[in-house]
Amino acid sequence: MQTQWIINNRDELNIKFVIHVGDIVNNADMLYQWDNADSSMSILDGQIPYLVVPGNHDYLNNCDSTRDTTNYNYYFNYTRFDNYAWYGGHYADENENSYGFFSDGIYDFLVLGLEFCPRDEVLLWANDIINDHVDKKVIIFTHLYMNYDNTRLGTGDPYNCTIYGCGSTCNNGDDIWNELISNHLNILLVISGHAVGKLNGEDIGSTGRTTDYVSGQPIHQLLQNYQMESSGSNGWLRYYTFKPDENMIEVHTYSPYLDEYENSLQNHFDLIYSLDLDNDGILNHEDNCPDVYNPDQADIDNDGIGDVCDNCLNDYNPFQVDCDNDGAGDICDPDTIDLDGDGIDVACDNCPSVPNPTQEDSYPAGGNNCGDACECEGNFDIDNNVDGSDASVFKHSFGRNSGNRECTNDDPCKGDFSCDKDVDGSDASKFKSDFGRSGGNNPCPPCHTEPWCNY
Repeated sequence: MQTQWIINNRDELNIKFVIHVGDIVNNADMLYQWDNADSSMSILDGQIPYLVVPGNHDYLNNCDSTRDTTNYNYYFNYTRFDNYAWYGGHYADENENSYGFFSDGIYDFLVLGLEFCPRDEVLLWANDIINDHVDKKVIIFTHLYMNYDNTRLGTGDPYNCTIYGCGSTCNNGDDIWNELISNHLNILLVISGHAVGKLNGEDIGSTGRTTDYVSGQPIHQLLQNYQMESSGSNGWLRYYTFKPDENMIEVHTYSPYLDEYENSLQNHFDLIYSLDLDNDGILNHEDNCPDVYNPDQADIDNDGIGDVCDNCLNDYNPFQVDCDNDGAGDICDPDTIDLDGDGIDVACDNCPSVPNPTQEDSYPAGGNNCGDACECEGNFDIDNNVDGSDASVFKHSFGRNSGNRECTNDDPCKGDFSCDKDVDGSDASKFKSDFGRSGGNNPCPPCHTEPWCNY
């Protein structure tokens, strides 16, 4: 039911990748359970990229020192995935540990799955994989990592690795953090299951999360485990909606079986997307090209725009204006027609006769596509001069509204510079500053003839 729901909603939710955090079956020696799991997961085959990792229940003998994954690797061997372009590879000759890729349209991701209580050699392999992909955001998923009390599982905690006898090099959540996660700036999420909560001495489904920072970069670590719910988890699943433009990840918990959302604070929340979007070790607010990996921050023309982002590499152009959207900034584009020498093509310049490289447009509030350098707010008769004729219009309009008459597009209030539907003292001050500014000797630059306000 869950996998079919994923297929049914992949377009609406723009689903890019699916992960299973382990305990694919309950009894690893019962082949009918593997057949059921295979039937369910095969719905995704060739449709949506997905990876799985084994939980302790997926090992024969519950992951003792033999770490026997015979049935897991029969049903979910790497050969099931390695013909897909998104599949990256696996550790050694089996598929307990594997990785794949996806893109959200803006950033590229590495998804890395680790076995239950990963061995030392697996963590070394995982470090190498991440080091080989420093330009990507990383999502790690594994069965055992977080505890229900918002801490990482360690020796002495219930359900930690040592109680399973899975070998001398088993690593708990604390170990995985110390030996792997904390070594990297580009890890965004660590997702796990396994641990259960307690209520009146009984095991219950559990959630937990914590966020740690490596060189200022947030790493969100999450537990999602609903196995103790009725009907074998009541069909709960999590989906993560990435919104890089808003620097946010929305977390939702939904059950296709119940057809309802779990909206408690533990199951519906937002996470910071990233403080270093391009993984180059430079925080966004300090990065001269925050969307493209450039750890050297090279800026040959010293305009504050990194060379890898600069649309005029050898010309100072901090505003990066590109009127014709051809990738070459106006200041260095041979096709640019620049009448006033401010580096902006006449077709885009909001004041083409007066140099105004900043293109500031603050009047009225929100702007009107006429640059402030060209604006003569009191030039009511559009004769390029604020003079006596305009003063008469302003005098007639001053105080005309006072709450009694509303300014409209059909009946505008000339002189309402603040566009508040009233001509009052604040407008008088603005008009006084413009009145007679040219006296015929320095005419106002022409810009537009549209009404000043759009009520």
